Amino acid sequence: MKLEKMVFDADGGIKVELRPELIVLQYAGSNYLTYVPVSVSYEGQEKEGGLVYDPPTKHFITPLTDFFPEAAACNTEVGSYLGRIYSSLLQQGGVKVREQVYDFANDQWVDSNIFPTFNMYQAEVISRVNPDHPEK
Repeated sequence: MKLEKMVFDADGGIKVELRPELIVLQYAGSNYLTYVPVSVSYEGQEKEGGLVYDPPTKHFITPLTDFFPEAAACNTEVGSYLGRIYSSLLQQGGVKVREQVYDFANDQWVDSNIFPTFNMYQAEVISRVNPDHPEK
């Protein structure tokens, strides 16, 4: 069985479709940004994009009102709630991780690694930082 998407009806009439994928953008050496591809709907309109996700705090940083500012009634706790759910999926292995680096020569993001689970990604990152770590 494979999870393809999660759909949530948030406060204020916003519908959020999260995809089970975490994209890690690496830039300027060790700096990175993580986001989750989403589709956000409000009053019959739909917009594609990404929500910035902070794994240590288990929160989405991007507010849903970035997609539809007129939906100001949307509860600010939604990002926290969805982040905790997404964190659980990460830990259970339900989310793949796609690592991308910026190709300055071609002015685009390109895949550098794809990991079937977040735990496999974490083990790889640990081995990069500490090659002698037992999780390698």
